[in-house]
Amino acid sequence: MNICNPLAVCMATFLLPVGGCSKNNESTLTAAPSNTTPPATGDHAPTATAPVSKPPQTRFERNLEKANAGDIIAQNYLGLMYAHGETKDDAKAAKWYRLAAEQGHASAQYHLGVMYSNGTGVPKDSVEALKWYHKSAERGHVSAQLRLASMYARGMGVPADDVEAYRWYLVFSDKCPAGHRDSIARQKEQLTTEQLAEAEKRAAESMTNSSRRK
Repeated sequence: MNICNPLAVCMATFLLPVGGCSKNNESTLTAAPSNTTPPATGDHAPTATAPVSKPPQTRFERNLEKANAGDIIAQNYLGLMYAHGETKDDAKAAKWYRLAAEQGHASAQYHLGVMYSNGTGVPKDSVEALKWYHKSAERGHVSAQLRLASMYARGMGVPADDVEAYRWYLVFSDKCPAGHRDSIARQKEQLTTEQLAEAEKRAAESMTNSSRRK
């Protein structure tokens, strides 16, 4: 009886063709079970989660951020938006105008003066209004200059003062020569020669100071 050599059996098994045994001599070896789970399909397939991005800031949000950081242009913009925009809020408008005005923004100073004149967002106060009109006018804001001229000419919130009225009309007309000619001419007629000279002197000083502030 021939006894098989175990080593020979192992070698014979190792030397089988890659394709496995023939049909007449199929290997009884089976593949080891796989631990890999087939990918899910259909409703059970996992979905990729897209990164969440913030929506772009609106113009209002950008200016709010800048205003909180002390930007006077953004502060004046917020004042305008709260005074005249869709989210109207006079108290907030006055708040932002004031922050810009205190830093020397001429337009914010003028608008704050208007709010004090009208009592919108702040208590009505002609003294405060006059203060902010003066600050704005001295920085070259033509609307503030015209407002001062009219206030002094008519005694609106201040004692009437023909010299001061003509002074601010002259400052205003330096930038707007075609504006309010009739009012300026009528105001000039109210003055004596000495008053006219004084008004022209004050106007020249105001224009010089305004140019230095720019």
